[in-house]
Amino acid sequence: MNISNTPSKVIAVLAISALCLAAYGIYNFSQTFFAGPCDESNDAVQGMRSLTQKQLADLHFRIGELYEQYGYAKLTSHSDPAIPEDLAYLDAWYIDLSSAPDKVLIVLDKCNVSVGISLFFRITNSRKRTIELRWNDLNPKGSYAESSQILWAD
Repeated sequence: MNISNTPSKVIAVLAISALCLAAYGIYNFSQTFFAGPCDESNDAVQGMRSLTQKQLADLHFRIGELYEQYGYAKLTSHSDPAIPEDLAYLDAWYIDLSSAPDKVLIVLDKCNVSVGISLFFRITNSRKRTIELRWNDLNPKGSYAESSQILWAD
């Protein structure tokens, strides 16, 4: 037995074991924060579709108030300012008032870093005011395609 090769073999085995454990940990971490599909079956999609036109109009008005009040802020449950209590039913990850001058984005769910369920608001009178629900369907090739539906317009 050649003793000089033994330490390098042990180091190689330990390195491979550490990589496997790290990959397993990253996978479990991602499943904790990015679980569930981001397609039409997602609870957030169904929840937003279940709102009445009056509820959606009230939501649009409230988001417009936030935009006027906070300008270019990003609201989370732990930020200052935070997502207001009256919008807690959305169970949003965040409300981004800074995405564009007349647009607001509410992220309702995340399925990975770049894929999620969101509401997109046009809030000024210069264009038709709308609430658009967006989700991502996984296609057979394994990539995502964004789909959307206008939930409310005036």
